[in-house]
Order: sequence, then structure tokens, then C-alpha cells
Amino acid sequence: MKTFIKRVVSVAVCVVILICTLAVAPFATDADIAISFDRAGYIQGETVVAQVYFPKSFDKVAALDMVLTYDSSKLELESLTMGEDFYDAYNSQINGKAFSVNYNNPGIVDWALVGSNNFKFSGVFAEIVFNINKNAEIGDSEITITIENAANSGYVNVTDSIVVEGGVVSIGQNLSNYMTLELNESKTGYIVTNYRNVKDKDVVIPEIYDGLPIVEIGDSAFKDHAEIESISLPKTITKIGYRAFTSCNKLTSIELPEVMTEIADNAFMSCMALKQVKMPIILEKIGKQAFYQCYSLESVILPFTLKSIGSYAFSQCYNMKTVTISKNTAIGENAFLNCSALSKFITVADNENLVNYLNDSGINCEIEYRKDISLGTAVAEDTKFTGEAVTAPVSVELTSGDEVTADTDYKLLYVDNVDIGEARCYLYGIGDYLEGYILDFNIFCEHDFTETVLREATCSKNGMVSCKCSICGYETRKLTDMLPHQSEKWVYDVRPTVFSTGVKHKVCNECGNIFETDTVADKLFPDVDGDGNVTSIDALMVLSYSVGKTGAIRGNERLFNADTNADGNINAIDALNILRVSVGLIEQ
Repeated sequence: MKTFIKRVVSVAVCVVILICTLAVAPFATDADIAISFDRAGYIQGETVVAQVYFPKSFDKVAALDMVLTYDSSKLELESLTMGEDFYDAYNSQINGKAFSVNYNNPGIVDWALVGSNNFKFSGVFAEIVFNINKNAEIGDSEITITIENAANSGYVNVTDSIVVEGGVVSIGQNLSNYMTLELNESKTGYIVTNYRNVKDKDVVIPEIYDGLPIVEIGDSAFKDHAEIESISLPKTITKIGYRAFTSCNKLTSIELPEVMTEIADNAFMSCMALKQVKMPIILEKIGKQAFYQCYSLESVILPFTLKSIGSYAFSQCYNMKTVTISKNTAIGENAFLNCSALSKFITVADNENLVNYLNDSGINCEIEYRKDISLGTAVAEDTKFTGEAVTAPVSVELTSGDEVTADTDYKLLYVDNVDIGEARCYLYGIGDYLEGYILDFNIFCEHDFTETVLREATCSKNGMVSCKCSICGYETRKLTDMLPHQSEKWVYDVRPTVFSTGVKHKVCNECGNIFETDTVADKLFPDVDGDGNVTSIDALMVLSYSVGKTGAIRGNERLFNADTNADGNINAIDALNILRVSVGLIEQ
């Protein structure tokens, strides 16, 4: 069939009738046929879902011969499924339709189709699932589409007028191929425990692995990897483990992440080419022999947060010339032993730790003093939540009265400064100043709640609403007040008479419960005719009613007043009572 199409009709896609761009892949809106992917980048061993689709709507497609090519050394075709949009077009053909697809040859997919009634295509033509080889070369792998032959309904060759756009699969390195990563005890991040690649001189460790941050370089992870010349650590690393980079002899410089708090024993021992190390601002501990025999290291600036330097930490750093050190740092035995070029310590006045170390070790070198920015007070203000990293306003007052300015005299480092709750700011001196402050502040949200009714309130039950903050997403629930009982009708438990008061209550129309009771403060006032007075006329009306003249008393209220003793009957006794009221024998 494919040969027939090529020879007879120059197989093909068609002329554009409707130009209605689809939002499948915006980059391909100018193409007639294109490829889209389920995401932007992949790593070795992952799965790629690709769609061949028509960004525009076509009809009058008489024939098509299309080829897709890919690099089979990197991608393995797992499955190919023709799209529903293709079948809609194909099934709409009444007669003379033919179609074939062939993907038995690695690296090639052939499609051929012809239809006498002419196809109309839009949307997804086919979906292809590729597996990336776990050892695939890192970088871009191109997938191309070629129209070999195309014809419209007039059997006119339109092959060259079809605009096709392929795609690129960006393949990244799968960490598990060349390093071992293990969950830490709290299962909140990964530790690099073993590095197996011996080819790459430049190493980049990503921030995230399997959905969690990489937080530590484990013990001996990169030990003896003499091929490594540079290594980029993610900002999430908090610790460098024991002998982590020992004898990485070609490593020339390293920038340690700002959130790192510990460099373990022997971490960089015998990194003989290591010339520069940028220390973290919040570093707390440097272990024993951490930089032992780092012959090329020329200077080191240690942060004010550093609590201790282990013994022999910088011993035999022969080219070390200057060390900047805090008054807060305890210096271990022989920490700077045999640093033969060491000529200067930079610190602040009253650094007893340094003076004691120099006296004990016999080191004789210059001490250069800087101003101490920690002699004063500093405050970081509580700050509103924004959903992004916030920077709290900070004020500094020195006991000396000197004014200091951000980025000239000090810098600020914020950590844990995204989520609501406690955050931290490190203020550290620069230029003429050393030392610093650790400032805690709170991130709060001025909630803007949107309420959603979960349960309507009734007269017997509280309602409930969900309150969700549109700013931070915090959600809580609250009860709403019960509705008031509803009834305007009193029910008499004890009716009032001309002799005594009564008792009454109301029953709720909704729940049927008694919700209000009251006494009837006044005795019955038997005004039957409604003229505001009790007279013999009222008594006569009652007598007339009692003998069957039902029209004598009209209305429920008047009938109520006529039953003067509340016995449920209106008779001569009630008429007599009314007469007695009228002449004052019964007091009202």
C-alpha cells in the first residue's frame, strides 16, 4: 500500500482550510505538523510521552506518507497508539480509505494513508512512548518529522509546502547511575554516600533527588577522586562528612552552601590543589584535620558563627597567608601548625581565644583588628507572609554610636524565611567590621478568609463553615449561631379567667420544641362586643350564643373572652360572670 501511494498520488498532507491553533504546544503554532512532550526535561532511564499532532485544522487530505526518526541508541520505542483525533478522521471516510504504520525498524516510524473522500485532521495524530536508555548520552536528542510525499484532494503534490516541526528530548544524568544516595534518619533528605564516576572532571550535584533535597555529602563519598577539578554543591547541603573529599588532588576551589553548619574531620584533607574555599556564613564546626595538607590554600575567612576548629584543621597549609577569625571560635590544638607562610590574623579586639592559641602554639604573626559590629543591638522586625522568601527590616545600633549601613558595613543572610512561623536572619560585618548577630523574627499572615458553608444552621443545631485563607492557604472551621425559633402563636397551658391569670408557651414551627414560656399577667377581660367595656350587653351576647344563636359572637378572640371560667363552654354561667364583672363584684 505504501509503495502504491508513493507511485500513484505522491502521498501527503493537505492544504490549510481552517487556521485554528491548538494549545497542545504553543511553540509549534506556525507548524502544520509538530511534536509535543509531556514535560520539558528527562533523565536517563525515564519515560518520554510524545504526541505527533496537527496544530491547525486540515481537510481535503488525499494522501500522506510521513516518517518520524529518532536516535535509537538513546531512545527505545515502547508503544505507539494512534490518537482519537486520527480515528475520528479515518472513520469518517465512507469508502476508499487505507492506512498503514510501521515501527519495526529501530529509529524509524513510517505512516502512510490514502482516502478517496479526503481526510480532515486536527489534534493528536499519534502518541508514542519512549524509554530513555539508562546509559544514554547526556544532552539533547532530536526527533524529526519528514513528509516524503503529500497530496491534496486534487491530487496536487503539496509535499514541499507542508511545515513540520520536530522536537528535542533533553536528557539529564540519572544520579543513581554514578552515585549512591541514601535517605537520612528523618527521611527528609538524601545523603550522597558513594560517587562512582571516574570520567568527569566537573561534578554538579543537583538540589533534588526523587522529590527530596540532597542535604549531606556522606563519609568518604568522593575520597580519592583525583580526576575532579571542580564540584558544584546544591544550596541544600548542610554537612560535609568524614573524609568526604580527601585526596581530591585536582580540586582547585569550592563554594560551600550558605546553610551548611558542619565540616567533619578530614573532609578536605590532602586536597593539595585547593586554593580557595568560600566558607558558609552559618558554619558552626570545622572538624579535626579538615583541611590538613591543603598546600595551596592561601587564605580563609571564617564566619562569626563558627564555634570550634578541630585540632590540626589547617595544619601544613604551607601557602596560608591570612586567616580571618571570630572571637567566638575556640581553636583546637595545632590547628594552624606548619602554616609557614602565615603572616596575619584578622579579628576584633578582646579575642581571647586567638591570643591564648598564639601564646600556646608559639606562633608569632601580625594581628589586624577590625571594628566589632556585635557590640550593640540589632532587631529584625516581624514580617507579613507573601508565599515567597521575605526579608525582614533590620535595625542596628552600636554602643559606640557609629552608624552602619547595609552592604557597606554589613550584609544579611535570611534562612527559613518562606513559611509562616519563626525565621532567622544572620547579620555579619564586612569591610571595616567583623562579627555579627543571629536574629529571629516571625512571619505572619494577615488572613483573608473565604468562607464555604459545610452545614447550614438550624434552630436546634449550630452551622459550620470552612474558612480558607486566600493568601497562605491556611484552613480552619468555625461554628455559626443557631437560628432563632420561629412562632407567633401562643399555646395556653393554663388559660386566664375572670378570676385568675394564666400560663402560656410557644412551640417552634421548625423543630416542634417549646422555646418560650410566660405567665398571663392579667385576668380575662370579657369584652365580647369589642367596645372596650364589659357591660350587660356582653352578657346578653353570651346568653344568645349559649342558646344557639351562633352569629351573636364572631371571631376567635371574642369567643375566648366569652369563656370566662375557661371550662371550654360558653353558657349562662359565663353570662353571669360578665354581669358580675360589669357591676364590680369581680375585680379586674
